[in-house]
Amino acid sequence: MTKAQQILTLYASRDNGLTPRWKLPKLIARLVGTTPAYVRTVARQRKGRGQSEHDKRYITSPLGKAERRRLWEAIKANPQRHEANKAYRRVNYRREREAEASP
Repeated sequence: MTKAQQILTLYASRDNGLTPRWKLPKLIARLVGTTPAYVRTVARQRKGRGQSEHDKRYITSPLGKAERRRLWEAIKANPQRHEANKAYRRVNYRREREAEASP
């Protein structure tokens, strides 16, 4: 489990009204082992959706599209890396489908 996932899980479990909202970042930072600033950033950007709004805007911008195109061309140029990328995508696709299927 990544730190971001741990943070979001802790936010969901601790957001029951017993702990004041302004104390949550420090408390969660101590539990996860990171800084309160990182906790606030994850809570603000991720919100459980995987990508932040900033990342989505960047990916759709001309600069983001060019960067992803260069990355993909580099992956396609190396057959070993291309096969590894395809295997990684298959595994992630299966995990996402299993997560959707489980309650």
